[in-house]
Amino acid sequence: MSSRSQTDVSLKELGIVMRRQIWWVVGLTLITLGMGLGLAALTAPEYRSFTRLFVAGKTPAFQGSAEPDPMQIIASPSPIPDVPTQIEVLQGIDMLSRACNDVGVTLQQDQATLKTDPQIVVREVGPTSVLEIAIDSKSQNAAQQVAGQVANTYRTYLNDLVKKQSENAVQFLDNLIEKQRLVVQDLGKKLQKYREENRVTGAESDAFDRAGRVTRALQSMRDAEAAKKATDEDVASLEAQLKNVPKYLDEDVRSTNVEMRAKLQGQLADLNSEREALLTRYTEEADQVKEIDSRIAAAKHEMASLPTDGQLTHSKHLNQTWVTLDADLIRARASQAASNAAYAARSQEFDATQKDLVTFTGSQGAHLELVRTLSDETTTLQQRLKAREEFIIRGNGVRNQVTVVTPATQAIQVKPNWYLYALGGLIIGLIGSIPLVRWRERKEDKVRTADEAYEIAGALPLGHIPALRATAGNGKALAKVDPTTARFESFRVLRSNLLTAMKDQSVKTVMVTSAGRREGKTDLAYNLAVAMAIDGKKVILVDGNLRQSSLHTKLGLEEAPGLSDILQVAMPETLDDAWHKQFQDKILECVRPSDSENMHLMTAGRAVEAPVEALSSEQMKEFHDFIRNRYDLVIFDSASFVTPADPQALAQVVDGVLVVINVGSTKKAAIRYAMDLLRQARARVLGVVFNKIEGSSDHIPHFYRQSG
Repeated sequence: MSSRSQTDVSLKELGIVMRRQIWWVVGLTLITLGMGLGLAALTAPEYRSFTRLFVAGKTPAFQGSAEPDPMQIIASPSPIPDVPTQIEVLQGIDMLSRACNDVGVTLQQDQATLKTDPQIVVREVGPTSVLEIAIDSKSQNAAQQVAGQVANTYRTYLNDLVKKQSENAVQFLDNLIEKQRLVVQDLGKKLQKYREENRVTGAESDAFDRAGRVTRALQSMRDAEAAKKATDEDVASLEAQLKNVPKYLDEDVRSTNVEMRAKLQGQLADLNSEREALLTRYTEEADQVKEIDSRIAAAKHEMASLPTDGQLTHSKHLNQTWVTLDADLIRARASQAASNAAYAARSQEFDATQKDLVTFTGSQGAHLELVRTLSDETTTLQQRLKAREEFIIRGNGVRNQVTVVTPATQAIQVKPNWYLYALGGLIIGLIGSIPLVRWRERKEDKVRTADEAYEIAGALPLGHIPALRATAGNGKALAKVDPTTARFESFRVLRSNLLTAMKDQSVKTVMVTSAGRREGKTDLAYNLAVAMAIDGKKVILVDGNLRQSSLHTKLGLEEAPGLSDILQVAMPETLDDAWHKQFQDKILECVRPSDSENMHLMTAGRAVEAPVEALSSEQMKEFHDFIRNRYDLVIFDSASFVTPADPQALAQVVDGVLVVINVGSTKKAAIRYAMDLLRQARARVLGVVFNKIEGSSDHIPHFYRQSG
């Protein structure tokens, strides 16, 4: 059994202590409970309303309010920020202020803590682009009104943002187009002047016109080839991704596709709006319209492939990642087909213009260069005009970027949480009562009287020993009691009671131990041995404290040889007479004489690494049997139960145990602990001795008192 300090408290022991001090625990807990409820009563109420929004935007086309490149906006599929950026925008004080103004709620802010009322908290519900918005306010109506308005306010904010960026982009394109017009006009004037000066007319002019058409056709074919290459790369990339993603996942799930269906419906609505806008400029046979039609078909296919809400799909379900990639692949293949067709048409156009070109036989190479430059700049101007028209179409069809998934809930009170305050008060009270009851237990734990010690120990009282008055000579040395004094009379009483107990239980070896340190057990064991020797008993006092031996120091003896040297004698598998003789000789070698007749001493010997194992060894049992037969009484001065494993081991070897209790200093818990361990070791407790009794007979147990 491992040793532990008396200050260590197990949960079981703590429970016992708290039960003994139950009224202090209850009192402190009720006080903290009242404080918690009082604090809750003083806390201003706070209400909360929830709403959930589905927002568009996955790719961060721009961040914050920084002005982006207008050409980047034109090239990007959507100028809406990514979801994390939108969360930051929604949680900003500007958005909260707009929503409050829209519903006529006054926004208040603490300048010290920067906390606002109402307060907004936004979080993303998984990777779904669904945002849960919580509005906290001291006003129930304000919380619900702001929660209901925040979607409209944020939708207006996004639409204004898109329109502002569209206006900036159109203005940027207008500047580019105006500059390009000036370039084209300047080149036209230069070409006209060159023709007039060099008389380039008629067939030559027609040849240059045809050369210009070839240049434009070549540029168109190159643009179509670049677009075809880009779509081919997109298709190859998506096919590679789709190949590595399983179409089905092996799980039993109940499908919930409300958010995904809402997202796809939003995409279909956007695509239909974009198609209607294109039809104002193109026919249904145009490549742009066909591409939109293919994207609409892909979105419908993706929506049709979604399982029914609440359907339990056994063993497999459609992988949403695969569905998304498949839809992207369908759109990419549609774009690929359109770009292939456009490339084929541009190639045919280029071949036709090349065949139609007549070789210019004139001598002015500069004229040809002017024609080609003018043709290139004119093509650039036409491309920018086309881009401006397409961007205006897309900008005019601003789609709905925010969809309300869950309308604002009824505002509920979230502060103060009476249950939380009450629970906190109870917990603080219980935790705070632990040091209080332990302090009171320590304060009240010491044994005050011998009667109290007797009740706690539950063992036969064998005697009480008065305290030894301090003298100049006692110090740390053992004080042999004068047989003529009243103190020695107490040892005579102890001797008589112990002999009676020994006779009744056939005891010849006794272990003297104590519940704590400095109980005076070594002094008591020594003087008990002296009293026994004076009575004519053949006695030996053995220092059985192998961990912290003190007998040799207090008597001025050599430490070795002693008990540990005996216990370290090697033991063969078969014990013969020769070994027994050698072992007994070793024992006799360790026996020391004393200054009292009939009394011998044995020190603890040299220190050992494993005292518990030594006291539990076969050598200890052999020693005990031998020494028991040579003396009328063998007294072992054992270690105290501060190191419980040592006395427990020795208690299992000896015939009986005598427990020393220091009235006035020994703690009740230490006595209970020592007696419990002795019972666990099945030791025979002969009785207890009350040591260091101070003062008059008030400290003497009632069973020792005699009336005058």
